[in-house]
Amino acid sequence: MVPRPKPSAVLVWVDNGLSIAFILLGIFWVYRMKGLRWFALSIVLIQLWILMGVGFMTGMALSGDWL
Repeated sequence: MVPRPKPSAVLVWVDNGLSIAFILLGIFWVYRMKGLRWFALSIVLIQLWILMGVGFMTGMALSGDWL
């Protein structure tokens, strides 16, 4: 039986940092677009939904624990 490798702490921090950066950037752009906030919010929510799926797959790849 092969032992599971431990995920790199740096890569886990980078993955979490990028997720937080995307959320903060989405909040910034929704705030910035005064006349079209509904449109900006819908685009940001779609992007964050896709980002959640990508983050889930990235977390599985970093931890080596696949479903």
